[in-house]
Amino acid sequence: MNKLPIIITLIGLLALILILNLSKPIHIDSQEELKSLTQNKKVQVSGKVIEQKDYDKITILKLENNITLTYSGKHINFLNKDILALGIYDGFSYPKIKILEIKIIN
Repeated sequence: MNKLPIIITLIGLLALILILNLSKPIHIDSQEELKSLTQNKKVQVSGKVIEQKDYDKITILKLENNITLTYSGKHINFLNKDILALGIYDGFSYPKIKILEIKIIN
């Protein structure tokens, strides 16, 4: 009897992970489109990086279409490069996208 709640919880978590990974991302082109989304939506953005701020464990990128991205990974110079990013929308303190995957396209 004690194992049943744990098994149900694990099945639920697996279902949520599958939904997140198999859902198609929403392509965003502007800040206005970003503000109309709900929390934790999977989004895809592309554009030229016009501003990059490197902190201890996070990099903040600002695209030419005024979209802010947060990237926690190896510090790479993305400044003045065209990128394609896949991430999760987070509008808690200000509208931004937490990057899951990023590619330089030029």
